[in-house]
Amino acid sequence: MWKQVGAANLAVAVCLIWYGALVCPARAQEQPRFSVKDDIEVTQFGDVYYWIRGDVVSSPQGDKVLVHTIRASLKDGAIHDKLRVYSTTELREFVNDRETSHEVEPIWKIDESEVRVNGDGPLVSSLRWLEDERGIAFLLRTDARHRRLCVAKLDSPTVTELSSAQDDVLAFAIRDESHYVFAVASRETRERILEALNAPSQVGTGRSFWDLLLPERMANSIDRADLWASGGRPPAPVKDEATGKPISLYEAGTQNLSLSPDGTKLITALPLPTVPREWESRDLPPYPGDAIRVKAGNQDLEATNGLYYVSEYVLIELNTGVIRPLTNTPAASAAGWLESGPAQPAWSDDGASVLLPGAFLPGLSKSDSRPCVIGIHLQGGPSECVRPLKRDLGDGFEPGYERLDEIAFAHGNADEAILKSSKHATGANFESFVRSSKGEWILTRQSPQALHEDSLEVKVVAAYKDPPVLVATDLATGKSRTVFDPNPQLKHIAVGEPGLWDWQDRAGRKWQGILFKPVGYRAGVKYPLVIQNHGFSENRYTPSGAFPSAFVAEELASAGMMVLQVEALYLPDSAQEADANAHRHASHPESWW
Repeated sequence: MWKQVGAANLAVAVCLIWYGALVCPARAQEQPRFSVKDDIEVTQFGDVYYWIRGDVVSSPQGDKVLVHTIRASLKDGAIHDKLRVYSTTELREFVNDRETSHEVEPIWKIDESEVRVNGDGPLVSSLRWLEDERGIAFLLRTDARHRRLCVAKLDSPTVTELSSAQDDVLAFAIRDESHYVFAVASRETRERILEALNAPSQVGTGRSFWDLLLPERMANSIDRADLWASGGRPPAPVKDEATGKPISLYEAGTQNLSLSPDGTKLITALPLPTVPREWESRDLPPYPGDAIRVKAGNQDLEATNGLYYVSEYVLIELNTGVIRPLTNTPAASAAGWLESGPAQPAWSDDGASVLLPGAFLPGLSKSDSRPCVIGIHLQGGPSECVRPLKRDLGDGFEPGYERLDEIAFAHGNADEAILKSSKHATGANFESFVRSSKGEWILTRQSPQALHEDSLEVKVVAAYKDPPVLVATDLATGKSRTVFDPNPQLKHIAVGEPGLWDWQDRAGRKWQGILFKPVGYRAGVKYPLVIQNHGFSENRYTPSGAFPSAFVAEELASAGMMVLQVEALYLPDSAQEADANAHRHASHPESWW
């Protein structure tokens, strides 16, 4: 039977009798223990729990960086989002001048903490620089159901709203205050759902479980969106020139909005009303059992959600509504090829060429149909494979698999493509591909850092046991310093000691987790064990575990418990998945003590 050792008993247990006197060493409990309040008030860069990146965003010219932090407060019940802009010149001087002790002050900052809203996640998201670097665009959550497109100018403390208060903006792309596009949750769809909610009965055939169980939730989680654009005039819906109807997007489209340099054209992904049978037989998923695949047939383009719809990349003339398919093949993600990741299409500086993060090349046979990062000359010429995508194998990854975070042309050069990727469970990687005279793209440089050797690297450094700090590194001198520590209070709080733990289950599968030892841990003492699942990251500081609303790893460790944070075993389409997850922790129970 497990026996929990209380804090008072533990304190007595570690006291010593020394020459007849009772001597107690400095006790961990003399420091405050890590609490739920401490967890709530930890400042994170970006939104660490919802994996919303954009915590450090470089300006187009690279002379400024934008930093986003988020913190909640029990004192005022508000979420505190702050934006800070730093000069890279000042950061470089700070890094190389060790005699400067004070922190670098941002040249601009804005605080949205006065906004109090319900719902999870940050108030500010989707940070973008304007092309002239005079301002920043972002989505501002005004309540649990609405986000507005806003612009903040560096020479002004006010925020300008570019979208209507009644609309929920899902995504946007912007060049300047006069040239931008955004996708708003379909008003028509929401009205249709709300009308159906008041009906005396509803037909459940063909509808999802969540749609039937929580219809009100579905009314506020609409995936279908209307495309709006501004080209120097007030924004208005973009209508399809062929049908006269507003252009509708689903998630594949809202996550792939890329505006041309002159602001008159847009690349995005649109679902097909009918998927050709040829695509289903030719454009195959990365492994045979993958549930995400191209399926021929009709797709309802008025449905509430189209998460798994088959889409293709298109070019839209915003002034006329003319839509032009770019490859006449499906986007790679529609066939289960997920290495293309969150990367979005990119334009060359002259607007004559584009890069697509993942699509099938036209004209390939079933035997060699593998999607690529694709380069296209818009004035003519074939689509070219910059780099083939690697496979997710279901139970692992093909060698070289790297999730793409960003793709871009080198400035002023449409014959050089730069790919930034995240290696699986490790750091970033940069690749440079140069186009030959024969139209072949050749890997010329590869680096774990930015390819420009004279650049200043500014990034968030954190680990599962180290709170996040902002660090600047001068790649020319090799010198590095912490620019900003948003959590100095954590240095004075006692926490359990977390460490990586490896083991094997009965089937020989290798597992890894973070084991949080109790404050004041002593070998040989049995502690209660709590197991939390759903994953972890070695390079993210998440003291509560994977989900802050349900998990409390460090809090339990402070109360004298052992906590194991593990990932869930993903064996898609396998009858072994449930059994493997149920037995993974029971392989070596004695090892937890």
